[in-house]
Amino acid sequence: MITIPVAVSNNLFKWQSSLFQYAQKNVYGNLAFWNSIVLIADRNSHGKIIKDVDWNLSIPYKIVDGVHTILPLSDEHPYFSAGNLFFAIKQILNDLDNNEYVCIIDCDVIPFKKYDGILPNDDEVITCDKYENWHMKCSRPDKENYKIVEPYLKHDTHEYMDGGFVPIIIKVKTLKRIIDEVIETGIDIARNHLNSPFGWWQQMWSFQIACHNNRIKCIGQDNTYFPNINEFDKEKHYFAHYSCDPIFKKSTFPNHNIAEFPNNDFYNLIKDWFIR
Repeated sequence: MITIPVAVSNNLFKWQSSLFQYAQKNVYGNLAFWNSIVLIADRNSHGKIIKDVDWNLSIPYKIVDGVHTILPLSDEHPYFSAGNLFFAIKQILNDLDNNEYVCIIDCDVIPFKKYDGILPNDDEVITCDKYENWHMKCSRPDKENYKIVEPYLKHDTHEYMDGGFVPIIIKVKTLKRIIDEVIETGIDIARNHLNSPFGWWQQMWSFQIACHNNRIKCIGQDNTYFPNINEFDKEKHYFAHYSCDPIFKKSTFPNHNIAEFPNNDFYNLIKDWFIR
């Protein structure tokens, strides 16, 4: 299984990539050089295009086209940058074996133990199940936000969506079946929801839609620790997603008092990375 975080070229993603690298090496040792790659979009708007980064990464990384490559200049809202995730990954799929598993993550997701959980079959995908009850609420017709996905659905068999998202574990050949639809539908959703957070979640919706339309069953797992959202479970949780952590807050990095961090595997890893 190859773990793939996606970044853009700024200081926020520079330190997140450093933390991911530290965590991946901490868990997998030298295997991290073979089971991970950081993808870095060469643009995050219609402005500056970068050719390389100096991030002191020793695990593999690759500069790829940003999603704005395919967007007209009129698509300038910040929400469109959320489309970089699957657009970046599409560019390396042909370099991977069709039967390889990939673990797709945001750059603020890190591992803290080796993944030995369930793996999907060809018509399945493993998702993190926390998003549906948190804010997606789209998996069935009676859900609050089903109206966002409904116009794009191509059949009425409601057993494929689960409202889940990253970490996403999926076979390469399965991802190839849906990735264009994920990208194109996500862009359309962003254009239609520029005045609400729904636009920022474009690829969360579009991933669920594409799985539904192609009858790929989302299998939600409680495999990720979200500080301030759920309780840390050392047995079940392989990953941590610190997007909304008020303690290790992204917007105030590096101004943190690590001595006040809680004592669990996630925060201890952060402290070790800080003082490395």
